[in-house]
Amino acid sequence: MHSDRASDSTGFRHPVAWLFQDVRYTCHAKEDGSWDRTEWTDVKFKLGLALPNLPYMIDGDKSLTETNAILLYLGEKAGLCGKTAFDRAEVRYFTLREAGHHCALCVLCCAVPCA
Repeated sequence: MHSDRASDSTGFRHPVAWLFQDVRYTCHAKEDGSWDRTEWTDVKFKLGLALPNLPYMIDGDKSLTETNAILLYLGEKAGLCGKTAFDRAEVRYFTLREAGHHCALCVLCCAVPCA
């Protein structure tokens, strides 16, 4: 999985990075400030991603973008999404609910005040 400072600033990379550690995947992120936007723009359309965006994940011949899609894929692959249809529905419910809260918090915290 790869991310940039823009997605780090809103916290979208962190839940994915934590799950990557739990399921023993490698997460590549530059948090030392050495990131250059051209590192993403130069490869963005060459990776075969359906919707090129950060963060993204490539797992063999499968690729995904968007935090929640990656979280659900990794959770399912690691057996963390429940065994019954109801359990899986609950996981999706809480994933979507958290995403809504996260987006609302980002709007609240990152909004430019009106003059």
